[in-house]
Amino acid sequence: MHGQYQVHDSVPQARTILTYAVDAADPKSLTHHSAVTIPATIRNMVFLNDARTMMGCIGENAIYILNWNNVDGWVLTTTYTGKFTGLGRDTTDRIWATEVSGDDSYASIHIITPSIPVKISITPAETSYNYTGSDINTTINIGAYNSNGDRIAVGVSLSIDGTTMNFNGSSTATVTTSASADVSQAVTITGAGLSDIIASVQI
Repeated sequence: MHGQYQVHDSVPQARTILTYAVDAADPKSLTHHSAVTIPATIRNMVFLNDARTMMGCIGENAIYILNWNNVDGWVLTTTYTGKFTGLGRDTTDRIWATEVSGDDSYASIHIITPSIPVKISITPAETSYNYTGSDINTTINIGAYNSNGDRIAVGVSLSIDGTTMNFNGSSTATVTTSASADVSQAVTITGAGLSDIIASVQI
């Protein structure tokens, strides 16, 4: 860690966390287990659960959430962009973060909980489509993930910005994601050109 922001941004070795396994019979015997490199200079870090399998690292322009597994070690699962000055949790295990405001006056307070999605993935059934004048009936797959990188079930509102596709004749749809797999949503391509699918969650 370093208090001078961005001082290690160009030095990956100074942003790398090494993990060693301790021999059960000989605590002086260490075996290299894994390594992970944080994307930016680490200004501060904190464990975010009692098991110490979830860790937050504060950088100059983001918070990086890492989760531990015994195979891969520490894995970067979530990135919150912003200029954060504090990160921690309360007695009910809710995770809080403070962020510097745009005009450097009052701070913003964020709550980060496993039930709130931090990532929504939308994946079309095909990587490209060739519209030749007839409607194309296809699907998109939707998934939502929390700060642990786990899938969660949550209501996702979808809207189409554009005129070349629709959800069964409508520009909006609501789907509930699954904690085990992607959920499929029918889409009809009605023309050539670009349209965006926008996802939002009510919290």
